[in-house]
This record gives sequence, structure tokens and C-alpha cells, in this order.
Amino acid sequence: MVLRNRNKLRICVAFYYRGVQHIHDDLFHTAILLLPKSQDESHTSRFHVTNSLKPGIVLVNDRVPWRYESLSLDYVRTNRLNAFLFLGKLSPEIGVEDFNVILFHLPMVQDDPGWNCNSWTVSAIRVSF
Repeated sequence: MVLRNRNKLRICVAFYYRGVQHIHDDLFHTAILLLPKSQDESHTSRFHVTNSLKPGIVLVNDRVPWRYESLSLDYVRTNRLNAFLFLGKLSPEIGVEDFNVILFHLPMVQDDPGWNCNSWTVSAIRVSF
């Protein structure tokens, strides 16, 4: 009899509300979440790209450049999180760090105003399955 690993990490897309200032842009910021099967969210990881302005960020052609972030979250739910959509399970052969390396190497398009976090998230979904 083959025992299956039932504790695989769940791959989800998270939808974060951006606010009314983005009413003409995409309404949601998207990210990839890795969630454990249990409701203990202390092991949740979030992967996304952002172009938020932070101290030390150097503008490129008068724009804030896109950068990749991977974060370990103590608690996944925030006021801006509207929903997360379950996509599937991460292969047991791939750990969080391996998944992080894969997503880290996805391209970020700096010179296209139509490219954003949602474009990156679609690419992340494609390489995840």
C-alpha cells in the first residue's frame, strides 16, 4: 500500500484590495500564498512583486522599479485581503525555499506600464503546475 502525503502545502492566489485611488487600474493586488493544510497559519509564505515606494528605492526613468518579495507570515488575513483562491498542492519534492527560488527567477518587466503584479502572478501560476 502506498501512503500519500496529505500535508502538502496549498498553492493559492491572494487578492488584496488596493483602495479607491486605483479605481481605474486593477482593483486588486495579487500574490501567491503557500498555506499549510492545517489552520495554523504561522507557516504561511507570500510571494509577490511590488513597486511600492520605500526608503532607499532608486527611481528608474521616473518610476518605482518592480521588485520581488517573499515573506513568512504569522497571520495571513489582513483588512485588505478580500479572498484567496485554492489552485492546487505543491509537490512534496519541492520545499518552500525551492519554490521561492523558482519564483525569484521569473522575469519582471520594468519598461511596460501594462505589466504589473497580476502579470507576474499569472507567470507564477504557470510555472507552479
